Amino acid sequence: MNVSGFEFWYPMITSMLIFAGYVVSPACILIYAGGVGVVRKY
Repeated sequence: MNVSGFEFWYPMITSMLIFAGYVVSPACILIYAGGVGVVRKY
Protein backbone atom coordinates (compact mmCIF):
# COMPACT_ATOMS: atom_id res chain seq x y z
CA MET A 1 0.00 0.00 0.00
CA ASN A 2 1.36 3.36 -1.02
CA VAL A 3 1.03 5.71 1.94
CA SER A 4 1.24 8.83 -0.23
CA GLY A 5 -1.40 7.43 -2.57
CA PHE A 6 -4.94 8.58 -3.18
CA GLU A 7 -6.36 5.46 -1.50
CA PHE A 8 -4.84 6.53 1.84
CA TRP A 9 -5.36 10.30 1.85
CA TYR A 10 -8.88 10.52 0.44
CA PRO A 11 -10.63 8.55 3.26
CA MET A 12 -8.57 10.33 5.92
CA ILE A 13 -9.34 13.81 4.55
CA THR A 14 -13.00 12.87 4.11
CA SER A 15 -13.27 11.63 7.70
CA MET A 16 -11.53 14.79 8.94
CA LEU A 17 -13.96 16.98 6.99
CA ILE A 18 -16.95 15.03 8.33
CA PHE A 19 -15.60 15.35 11.89
CA ALA A 20 -15.01 19.08 11.39
CA GLY A 21 -18.56 19.40 10.05
CA TYR A 22 -20.00 17.70 13.13
CA VAL A 23 -17.98 20.03 15.39
CA VAL A 24 -18.61 23.29 13.48
CA SER A 25 -22.30 22.83 12.58
CA PRO A 26 -23.69 23.04 16.16
CA ALA A 27 -21.53 26.10 16.84
CA CYS A 28 -22.80 27.81 13.68
CA ILE A 29 -26.40 26.97 14.61
CA LEU A 30 -25.92 28.39 18.12
CA ILE A 31 -24.30 31.57 16.75
CA TYR A 32 -27.06 31.95 14.15
CA ALA A 33 -29.82 31.36 16.73
CA GLY A 34 -28.17 33.85 19.10
CA GLY A 35 -27.93 36.44 16.32
CA VAL A 36 -31.59 35.97 15.40
CA GLY A 37 -32.55 36.28 19.07
CA VAL A 38 -30.61 39.54 19.41
CA VAL A 39 -32.16 40.93 16.22
CA ARG A 40 -35.69 40.06 17.36
CA LYS A 41 -35.08 41.52 20.82
CA TYR A 42 -34.47 45.03 19.49
